[in-house]
Amino acid sequence: MAKKISKRDPNVNLVEEIKYATMEKAEGVLKDALEEVSTKSKQHGDTEASFTMIAEMWSVYIKHVAVIRGWTEVDASDVAQLMTILKIVRSVYGHGMDNYVDAAGYSALAAMLSGKKG
Repeated sequence: MAKKISKRDPNVNLVEEIKYATMEKAEGVLKDALEEVSTKSKQHGDTEASFTMIAEMWSVYIKHVAVIRGWTEVDASDVAQLMTILKIVRSVYGHGMDNYVDAAGYSALAAMLSGKKG
């Protein structure tokens, strides 16, 4: 069976149609982000204190990586380790079992990815 090809309405400006579809998507993302920022601060605690602690812990981790490996580039397993640290910090400042579950998951991923190192 042949696929029916529909013709576009020549009176509709395709550029404007795409622009507004994209704008609606962008607005939706921003609205969702605003809602997340508003609700997650209640769940994860003080944002500045948490981010400051995360920065301090990540800095220590990266400094040790630099000393041990001789460079400061992080790899995929480091990202999983750092995300584990993020979840540990969130458990200090915030509430919710998801921090512990996510930390365990990231730690397992770090173990999986660490085996791929030379």
